[in-house]
Amino acid sequence: MLHGGQGTVQTACATGVPFAGIGLSAEQRWNVQFSARRGNAIAVSRARVAHPRHGVRRALHGLLHVDAVRRAAREVAREHASEDGAARSAEIIAAAIVGRIPT
Repeated sequence: MLHGGQGTVQTACATGVPFAGIGLSAEQRWNVQFSARRGNAIAVSRARVAHPRHGVRRALHGLLHVDAVRRAAREVAREHASEDGAARSAEIIAAAIVGRIPT
């Protein structure tokens, strides 16, 4: 269970870990909903946290027992395995210093 911040979502996605998220801010809700639509996460609204049929217990059950969620999480990790965010960021920063941002 996570709050849906960019860092925690990226870490879960990069490592192939499915997650349940309760986004509190607009950015967090978007991050959680995006992954839920992709299939590697289960979104839980604040209003449904304590609801026995739709809350945290159901979300955790889904993470543990729904193969499709775990498969989607592994697929998301595979899709991003070749990305090197640190190297790409360094390229953009270096290019910005000389006034030309690479595409």
